[in-house]
Amino acid sequence: MGSIFTSRGCSFDCNFCAIWEFYDHKTRFLSAKAIADRMESMEQDMIFLLDDNFLSRTDRLWALADELESRGIKKHWMSQGRSDFAAKNPELMHRLASVGMAGLLSGYESNAQDALEHLRKRGNVEANVEASRILKEPGIISTGIFMVRPEFEVADFHELYEYIKGLGIEIPMVTVQTPLPGTELWKARKDHLLTQDFRLFDLVHPVVPTRLPRDQFYAEFVKWKAVIDHSVRRWFTPRQMMKRPDLYRKLLPNLPKMIRRRIQYHPVHFNPESYLRDEAGIIPRDAQLAPGQPSVLDLTQEVAAK
Repeated sequence: MGSIFTSRGCSFDCNFCAIWEFYDHKTRFLSAKAIADRMESMEQDMIFLLDDNFLSRTDRLWALADELESRGIKKHWMSQGRSDFAAKNPELMHRLASVGMAGLLSGYESNAQDALEHLRKRGNVEANVEASRILKEPGIISTGIFMVRPEFEVADFHELYEYIKGLGIEIPMVTVQTPLPGTELWKARKDHLLTQDFRLFDLVHPVVPTRLPRDQFYAEFVKWKAVIDHSVRRWFTPRQMMKRPDLYRKLLPNLPKMIRRRIQYHPVHFNPESYLRDEAGIIPRDAQLAPGQPSVLDLTQEVAAK
């Protein structure tokens, strides 16, 4: 798979991301013609567009679709973009699929509207549901990223996982909310960090105290295996593949490799003891939120108010 950037920056200001601060809320774009020139010159038939938020300017995207079609550029490509953009622009998403868009990676983040608001995501749960439906229609493979929060109780894990199953996203990915350096979330949580060993800032280890005991937190976290299993069974189906037969002809030869990796990877990734071993000697097992101690949502709200 080849890769190119077609823009740099993001105009949104999510508090768990620093991209907007790097670029001062500004975005620089390549023209539709420049994108098509680069795609046409690449040897690879599959291309990942590495933009922080590819789905931002409708005029550029319509022009890109026309450019690719008029020049007969038949590549399959995927990128990153916001789910609410897809929800608001169903015709454009169908048009992009018709000129090769094969996949979209989006941060759905949460099943709770208050969590989205505290993250300053500027989206809503209803848009996530609508985006999932719209992407399915033309056969765009949706990769959705979700966060579990350190203050999660058992019921919170269950509700999030059931929500993801209901969305029917082809490739769900569940991460742990992490205050990365340079973000506003870091400013809110830096005095509560359990470590600054950045090996654990990998989005799968909570680096602040959890509401549940850590062994129980990880036991609940790894249950998202049932979510990915559910999604995979719905992905490679005759109905799905008939929407994009040319795409799946390219993907199917890689299926044995995917299965081998799954067999090798899952026993580690979905074993709670793996995470506890990673942090042994760095984070104590009894690092837990005390009763009444503020959650990440409370702390983030305090920082935003200042």
